[in-house]
Amino acid sequence: MQINKPLMHPTKTEAQQRLIAAYTAFLALAEPLSEVAFTQQLNGKWSVADTAQHLYLSARNLSKMLNGPRLFFDQWPVSGRLSKPYSELKVSYDSILGAGLKAPASLSPRPDDMQLSKPELLTRFSTAHQLFADALEGWSEEELDQYQLPHPALGLITIREMAYFTAYHITHHQQIVF
Repeated sequence: MQINKPLMHPTKTEAQQRLIAAYTAFLALAEPLSEVAFTQQLNGKWSVADTAQHLYLSARNLSKMLNGPRLFFDQWPVSGRLSKPYSELKVSYDSILGAGLKAPASLSPRPDDMQLSKPELLTRFSTAHQLFADALEGWSEEELDQYQLPHPALGLITIREMAYFTAYHITHHQQIVF
């Protein structure tokens, strides 16, 4: 199904740039931290290390999905609509968070993960996000709005929306831990 409407949202390049800017901003704040500050939990909240691991777990499979066969996405219906703009996706996610949403166990840092060094955690974090940004290259503007995948809180969202979400997800967590 082709969507024959003019683009009313940022282009793929702009979505990629937003994603790269979000993860590099997180890195710029995390890299100078001492090992103690990086791993220290305050008030029962995730540490920067925990947060980096959560963000890595959330993004690690996205590039694999996008670089794989398009048939993978046939398990979900095509969207038939333009993707929501970044600002609308952000509002939707924030309202879900306000209702008390917590990360699923599969996307939460595990004690074994925290045995990795700060450089290892940050490399995994940045690599997963860069690979996702790079994987968007193989998709047309129309495909980014056509193909969907499930998000644990937002339901079925387009690939473009997943790029927006991933960028916002980093920014959201950055505001909490820094």
